[in-house]
Amino acid sequence: MTLNGDGVDSTGGWATQQVLNAFLDRFYPAAPAAPTVPIATAPITTGLDRYTGDYRSTRTSRSNLTKAAALMGSLHVTAADGRLTVTGPVTRDPEAEETHWEQIEPGLFQQVGGTARIAFPTGADGAVTALLTDADPTVAYQPLAWYQAPGLHRITALAGLAVLALTLLGWTVGALVRLVRRRGRAGQPAVRLLGAAVSTLLLAATACFALLTADPNELNQTLFLADSPLLTVVPVLVLAALALTAPMLVCTVLAWRRRWWGVPGRLHYTALTLASLLLLLLAGAYDLAGTSALDLLG
Repeated sequence: MTLNGDGVDSTGGWATQQVLNAFLDRFYPAAPAAPTVPIATAPITTGLDRYTGDYRSTRTSRSNLTKAAALMGSLHVTAADGRLTVTGPVTRDPEAEETHWEQIEPGLFQQVGGTARIAFPTGADGAVTALLTDADPTVAYQPLAWYQAPGLHRITALAGLAVLALTLLGWTVGALVRLVRRRGRAGQPAVRLLGAAVSTLLLAATACFALLTADPNELNQTLFLADSPLLTVVPVLVLAALALTAPMLVCTVLAWRRRWWGVPGRLHYTALTLASLLLLLLAGAYDLAGTSALDLLG
């Protein structure tokens, strides 16, 4: 049985599994007293920490912004109570966001209460080199360093965007209040304008990127046909923000040396600069800038 697409929310693969399950249940039903999935041997509950960490599919783009799919499609593995817990799409069931596994042989695990299996090949030095799943033999997951973890990237991006958005909101409200009260402009208006410009560019790039990747199937079509102006707009916005962040970094240093504003104001501008730099680092890592030369995370 085969399908000509992934289906809504990528449920196509699970549909074929459901047909197979229904066929077996109808023509080859299990005895009522038999366990659903007998474990071949007693679970091995030791040495599980070596398998924990984050894993990313090797079928991840290295040359365009579809690499951002790794933000949601990667796996996170933890160990507790003699079992592994995998968060992410490791089985064909799209609703199984978290699954539990028991080790039946060294490096081989069977799903608790299910039929799926995963395996962890190791190298000559004993280090884990991949995570494999029988749900899709065409996919392997490679272990990631801590700084490559998608979970860390998501938190960093949300925190950075919050700093930028709150800064724009605060400065806008402050400018309106000063205008109404006729108190003139805030100190170092050009420096603030620079920070506002970078914040606006990065927020706009994020919004355009969200529109572009809202539907994975449409994104694939867009990349093949190159029929969306957003494919050009996102890299331009990111590169423009990068160009303006360099002088912003200089202004941050000058703010402390020349004591612009008070200490809270300097701390805020420093946080704004740091948030912008981190967002640009992530934009380079996920190829939002349109060039892999800015990928410093791998």
